[in-house]
Order: sequence, then structure tokens, then C-alpha cells
Amino acid sequence: MGRRQADWDLAAVANDALRDANDAYWELVRNIKQLQIQIQQREILETLVQRADVLYKARRITAYDKAQVDANLENIRNTEEIAWNDLIASSNVLVDLLDYEPDQVIMPVGYSPELTKPVAVDPEAAFEAARRYRPEIKSSQLALESSEILFKHRKVQTRPDLSLIASI
Repeated sequence: MGRRQADWDLAAVANDALRDANDAYWELVRNIKQLQIQIQQREILETLVQRADVLYKARRITAYDKAQVDANLENIRNTEEIAWNDLIASSNVLVDLLDYEPDQVIMPVGYSPELTKPVAVDPEAAFEAARRYRPEIKSSQLALESSEILFKHRKVQTRPDLSLIASI
């Protein structure tokens, strides 16, 4: 029983590593999407700043209004810088998990179709599959069986020994 539990424990560790890599990959994809949004917002604000410059020179807006638009652009530039840092950080996590060279940057491609697919989950089937195939659950079940055997053994050990000695 110990060997089977060790096998399931090893499988659980492997599953954890795969889950961590999968999570890191999709975190990287999320950070790429976030960066794309920040770049689009910066480009829009740069256009607004150009318009605000024209309006300010034509005395259609106040210096305060122009300063507000300029401040918004600087804010979005800072947010874009943070998005770049998040992208590099999430790439570094995946680089570490995949044991790549530390100076590499991972850029996933081909993920867009996956983002548009609806995910259909049958909770009952998912629960049953987890109960049958998840290594950590199987390991826990074996540990429970082992505990029950040990409990029964201890229970037997608590019973009094009855020794009869007869002499003639």
C-alpha cells in the first residue's frame, strides 16, 4: 500500500508542476492582453493631447484643462510601464518553471482561438473524474485506508489477552 501511495504522491507532484506551468502560461497571456489595452489607451490619449494642444493654442480650453489631459497621458504611460514589468515578471515565472535560460523572454502565440471557445463543464462528471483520477485524492484515499487498518490493529491490541493454563 505504501508503494501505491508513493506513486500517487509522485503523480500529484507532477500534476502540480503541470498546473503551475499552465497557470503561468495563462497569466502571461493575461499580461500580454493587459499590455495591449494599455498601449491602445496611450495611443488614444496621445491623440487627445494633440487635440488639446490645438485647442489650447486657439484658446478654446484653459491651461488647467490641458494640464489634466497631459496628466492623464503620463498616468497611462506609467500604467503601461507597469504592464511591461508584469509581462516580464510573468515570463520569468514561466522561464523558471520550464528551466529555460534566465535571459530568455517567453511570448506565447496562437492562444487567441482558445480564448473564444466556450467552456462546457458538467460538474457531476468533473467531480467523478477528479475522484477517480486526481493523484492527491487517490493518495488521500490510500492514506485513509492505511489509517483504518492501523485503527483496527490498535483496536485489536486493546482487547485483553486471555491465557488459560490447565494442569492435571
